[in-house]
Amino acid sequence: TGLDLKPMDLLWTGSVHVAAGATTGANGGVRVLRSGDGQTWSAATLPSAYASGAWRGLRLAKQGSSLWLLVHKLTNNNPTGSVLLKSTDDGLNWSLDTDFGNDTVNALAFGTSLWIAVGNRAYTRSAP
Repeated sequence: TGLDLKPMDLLWTGSVHVAAGATTGANGGVRVLRSGDGQTWSAATLPSAYASGAWRGLRLAKQGSSLWLLVHKLTNNNPTGSVLLKSTDDGLNWSLDTDFGNDTVNALAFGTSLWIAVGNRAYTRSAP
């Protein structure tokens, strides 16, 4: 595609495609791209702490008007921690919602009233 993205997940929000993964450069970092037509893509704004280094975007989810991005920190190509980023503007801007510390979270799901994340352990809380 010629895009600076090693893709891991893709989501249609109802108005734009959102692709997430990592940059192709040696410095790595989470990368999120958006497109209304699937041809022209633009980069989203991410918290600088995750936009370089060993962070990789893993899974996208949509719940109501919010988008969620599960992000892993890698050490020697192995996940060693996770964070959850949130966007309330269709994936244009992202902010930190939950830091799971050294726990590696691999999946995220939203129900009507419950949010669940699982990995080394299970996390639950009321859905936003």
